[in-house]
Amino acid sequence: NFATLPFGIDLNLGCPQECAKREGFGAFLVEKDIDATISCMASMRKSIDMYCSRHNSRITYKPTLSAKIRILDGGVDDTIAFSNKLKSVG
Repeated sequence: NFATLPFGIDLNLGCPQECAKREGFGAFLVEKDIDATISCMASMRKSIDMYCSRHNSRITYKPTLSAKIRILDGGVDDTIAFSNKLKSVG
């Protein structure tokens, strides 16, 4: 149903909870595998774009894609570099 498209999708890359640690998502995915995290964001952007282009005549807006993150263990410079990578794909 096109009327129920979200205005945005937020990828939670900052979750520090034990379940995230155990399952390897949230902040722990970022710390473990930045490339996989970037790939996930790129795939989400591609899926949104493909869906919207396929249904272009019925969609009046394209949902935004964002990510919540924490400062990386490597510090502010690493966090800014990571943020820039996320921005470049999504």
